[in-house]
Amino acid sequence: MRLSLSPAPVLLLAAAVAACAPARGPSPLEQEAAYARTPGQTLHYREVSRSSSRIGMGMPAPDGEASRAVHDVRLAIRFTDGDQAQVWIEPPRTGRPATEADPREPPFTLRMGPRGIESIAAPPELPRTRPGVADQLRDFFPRLPGGPLSRGRQWDESSTRDLSDKDWTGTQTRTVHYRVVGSDAIGGERVIVAEYELLTRSQLRGRQTMRYDPGMPYYPPAGASTYQTERGRIYFAPRTGRFVRRSGSGVREQSRSAYATEAAVQVTEYTITSELISSAYQKKNHRTEEQSQTEKTS
Repeated sequence: MRLSLSPAPVLLLAAAVAACAPARGPSPLEQEAAYARTPGQTLHYREVSRSSSRIGMGMPAPDGEASRAVHDVRLAIRFTDGDQAQVWIEPPRTGRPATEADPREPPFTLRMGPRGIESIAAPPELPRTRPGVADQLRDFFPRLPGGPLSRGRQWDESSTRDLSDKDWTGTQTRTVHYRVVGSDAIGGERVIVAEYELLTRSQLRGRQTMRYDPGMPYYPPAGASTYQTERGRIYFAPRTGRFVRRSGSGVREQSRSAYATEAAVQVTEYTITSELISSAYQKKNHRTEEQSQTEKTS
């Protein structure tokens, strides 16, 4: 039996295949990998994380009840002039019209070069409850080493931050190791794929010590520490100069002690995905999570 197609369906099929095919041109492994910074352009990213936490004294019981959470954050970056950019956390999408009562984060000012973020200026009115926003921004834009990202190339990103304030003294060290494992295509955009391993350590010590009578034992000041590991992959498109996606999973252990008491420990296991959501490939070839949920419930 012979199967024949009329010209119209054949043309539609060919157009659909062409839309999903990777862009033509040199391999992304051979192209210069650098961030594009076009004045007036705004990029939108979405980050979704899911976590499971257990808390205990000394160490949480492995079979203890876990606390689960889901965070859905949207971030926008608008390039202004030269290496300057404005970045802000977009208000949560609740399905209702925005009002003046909706929470909104003031914008950050970035200085961003072809290899990544050079500096972050936080607004003075930023709430103290959001101390990790600067780190979150750096995660959205991995530091690039310069030049083509050929298969097997490795590079490291490291930083040390002073966490001291009027109540605490301490530091945080953060290192990320990258290794290019190949290339891929996401919705027709050719990207390089690199695996990464992240390690973060922080140590804090309280500035105040407990008052005690002569002859009484000495109690060290309160302390807090964090140990975090994460592994995953990043996807970067050299042709457009865009960071496209990051997906990973990790474990974060936080410990806090108060003088002579046993430390309270919280262990959190999590997964995280950050993705560019304002590009053509996302609109043409990817269904959003909201669309998928609508189809399931309709």
